[in-house]
Amino acid sequence: MKRPSVSPLASSLRLARLARLALVASLALAAGCDEDPDVDQGLAPEPSSVISGSAVVAVPIPDAHPAILFLSLVADAEGTPLAEPAKVDVTVVSASLLAEGGDGVRTGPFTFGLVTPGVYVVTGLVDVDDNFNLLVPELAAPSAADLLGAYADVTTGQPISILLGPDQVVGEVTVMFAIPPPSDQTPP
Repeated sequence: MKRPSVSPLASSLRLARLARLALVASLALAAGCDEDPDVDQGLAPEPSSVISGSAVVAVPIPDAHPAILFLSLVADAEGTPLAEPAKVDVTVVSASLLAEGGDGVRTGPFTFGLVTPGVYVVTGLVDVDDNFNLLVPELAAPSAADLLGAYADVTTGQPISILLGPDQVVGEVTVMFAIPPPSDQTPP
């Protein structure tokens, strides 16, 4: 069976009608949208912040050893102190980075990313005897040979709290590992 031929004029008219129909349909759909659609739909990450700085080993030790740094939450975003600090993250400054200082002061960079708002302290240890292991409870604490340090006030030795809001970057945090200065007070 043979199809009847369609004139070019009829074909053009049919295309023009389809184009008008598409325009009317798109205008009707656009008129029905009073507000922007929620693009996020709960899939975007929560606002987070970054704490970064340097670990500084100011004690002359013959070989470089890794520095393990702990980020602990001490108060919530409103400033309400926690009953006990909660360790929320850990990072390691490798011995190879700390080896660049030779026998003198050794430094290495660190970063804690994706940190939620709150009040934090940064503490750490230099694993001088190379036996620290977070996965083994008996080895997840510093030993007598390890150097302890913190982001702390140089005069008092007390850790400095870092108040962190959403989408904030706090840099130049120096975690110092040094022999504490002699105290003016004698122990009781």
